[in-house]
Amino acid sequence: MADSHSSRLFFFSFSVSNQVELLNVINYPGRPLAVAYSADANTLSVATKDIINEHDFSNPATIVHQYEVDSSDSLIVGLQVSKTLLSFTTLNKNIYIYERNQYKINYLLAKVEDIAGTLFVLSHEKNFIFSFAANTAQSSYVAQPFLQISNLAADKVVQVTAKSTSQVCSLTLNLKSIPNNDDIVNKKPLDGQNFKIDQITGLEIQLDDYFGGSNLEYSIPQQVS
Repeated sequence: MADSHSSRLFFFSFSVSNQVELLNVINYPGRPLAVAYSADANTLSVATKDIINEHDFSNPATIVHQYEVDSSDSLIVGLQVSKTLLSFTTLNKNIYIYERNQYKINYLLAKVEDIAGTLFVLSHEKNFIFSFAANTAQSSYVAQPFLQISNLAADKVVQVTAKSTSQVCSLTLNLKSIPNNDDIVNKKPLDGQNFKIDQITGLEIQLDDYFGGSNLEYSIPQQVS
């Protein structure tokens, strides 16, 4: 539990007989706003108004990762972690969703604004997030975007465009079609833009290697496959 007024973290144990025992109290540098424990990684994530620190639970002085937060929307009121995702809600009724181990604010996986009256819960195992409103419940799948290439019979030059609310960026990819077992297939080119793709097996190109941001809208003018 986080006590933001006295800048302390409280650790309790719970038994099946509903007994609660105070295990430890830690003075935390900064103002802790919310905490979340990950049993899979044995880490404790602590949100402050400046950053989210992920600590090694067996050695709380060790910070494993730090997630950036939006300085204009940093009053965090809720924090959740799963095997694959980290999310937090703010006093302004917005929810931010990160993929675990992606720490930069410009690599934010998704952001949902004005969530007043809706409860969001992360799925522990998969990249699903569940939302519960007054009369509805639904699940959404969140993941990094990718471009699927299949049955590439000829070389092509493809332009991918990503659009946010304020900016448009474009990327040109050079796709070289390689007959099966006829040449080395280049799945991760050093220059980032020239791919050798097997005609049969195809390829998935991870777009988050090129674009950063949340709620991006992607478009491709021509058919690729």
